[in-house]
Amino acid sequence: MTKTRKKALLLAASALSVTSTLAFAQDAKTQAELDALRARVEALESASASPANGDFRIGNTVLDVY
Repeated sequence: MTKTRKKALLLAASALSVTSTLAFAQDAKTQAELDALRARVEALESASASPANGDFRIGNTVLDVY
């Protein structure tokens, strides 16, 4: 191989390795954000337990029916 071809091949391989490393890091960050959002949704769903007997909930409004 010629010197310029080796250099070009080395640069291409370096670029590909950097790109794949950045994609992996972004994928790990995205997964961490997704896990945090899932935990938040589960906490919100468990916190919004059914209202007491006779209460009627619409959004954040609770009506006491008696």
